[in-house]
Amino acid sequence: MKQILCNLGVEISQLELPNQHREDSRVWRQSTDGLFTVGSAYEVIRERANALPWTKFLWTAEVLPRTLGTGWKVLHGAMHTNEKLRGKNFKMVSRCCICTVAEETQDHILFECSFAQRCWELIAHNMQHHTRIANREEMFIKCRNESPLLQDLWKAASISCLVAVIYGNKKSSISSVMSQVRRAVNRANDRSKKHMHNTTRDLEVLKAWKLPPKLRKAPCTLECYWVAPPSNMIKVNADGCSRGNPKNSGWGTLLRDSNGNVIGAYIGGLGIATNFIAESFAIVEGISKAAELGWKLILVEFDSTAAVKSFQNDQVHWQIRAALDKVKELADWIIVTNRIEGG
Repeated sequence: MKQILCNLGVEISQLELPNQHREDSRVWRQSTDGLFTVGSAYEVIRERANALPWTKFLWTAEVLPRTLGTGWKVLHGAMHTNEKLRGKNFKMVSRCCICTVAEETQDHILFECSFAQRCWELIAHNMQHHTRIANREEMFIKCRNESPLLQDLWKAASISCLVAVIYGNKKSSISSVMSQVRRAVNRANDRSKKHMHNTTRDLEVLKAWKLPPKLRKAPCTLECYWVAPPSNMIKVNADGCSRGNPKNSGWGTLLRDSNGNVIGAYIGGLGIATNFIAESFAIVEGISKAAELGWKLILVEFDSTAAVKSFQNDQVHWQIRAALDKVKELADWIIVTNRIEGG
């Protein structure tokens, strides 16, 4: 066995021995807490498809679920058009049921038909856009750089316009479509908790839709201050985060003594990890750095209540359990608290 491990590049003398004072336990590596769940097992075995470009655009809380469900069918192409019938080997003459000029296809009904073009022109006019929408790709990115409130209004207007145009009848008029769009925009404005930018453009858009201004709340200034630890004790302020959950993550820690002098500052990356793992790892690294500098009394101040409670109850994440047990042997007294001083 020793020769096999040597051939694999593993040096036995450098392997860390497991903790002899703690019982072995089974760990399900596919979940963050190490416990097996049916959901995590399904995530492992299921086949993942590529994310569609319009999912974040469509699924928004500001639009009624009924409209979103119908919009999902529209964007998936589940519409009874002549183009669909031809795909099933139906021999027929294709003409748009609205304008009776061009062939009836999905893109024609939604964007190229004269009826749809007029509807998009009216919506673009209210949104202060100089050009109408020519295809769905333009629709997805049209208000990407606008204020959060205008983005919600644009999603509501465009999705409701798609639904009204494709599922209307031959007697539908532009006024009836715009009436549905206005109702959707009004509902989105009522349901949205986002704010506008204090610009002339945003005010003109809200005026065109006959909506009241929705300004950002005034910021509240909170005074925070740092409290020095007792003498002969070092204070560790640490934090960890990830750009997603899980995604690329990192940690940082700052060490100061009772006089407020900075003893050390450290940062590091963890690769793909969750927020909780990054925060827990930040605490362990802060304690480890303080112990390496010879400090025996360590006070850790952290802002995550969940991470602090896991350390206080000795229920830390299984991925950092071994590192924490090793750090405990180097320090005599470790206090982990989430106290944030403020006035």
